[in-house]
Amino acid sequence: MVGWLDLLYRTLPLKDGDSLNIPVIFPMKPGMNTLVINVRMEESVIEGEPVEIYVCEVPILGEAHYIDKSGRLQAIRIPEKNVVIQLADLPSN
Repeated sequence: MVGWLDLLYRTLPLKDGDSLNIPVIFPMKPGMNTLVINVRMEESVIEGEPVEIYVCEVPILGEAHYIDKSGRLQAIRIPEKNVVIQLADLPSN
């Protein structure tokens, strides 16, 4: 599921305060669904440097997605399970 989210965020025009409605099809829910994404900016410290990131709350998934300025998915937080998944770049051989 992470792959399609990363692709989705690379194509979306994210703006602080926006609420986006994206039509999607979920395999577990037949028919067309709407993925609501509530966007806000947040400042974080990564490797000692202050960085502005987009925090995208996705109620239907119960997740918060952390997106950098280039549109790359950096982390997924699932509050209900007290889980944070941080994505890492792997060098290609």
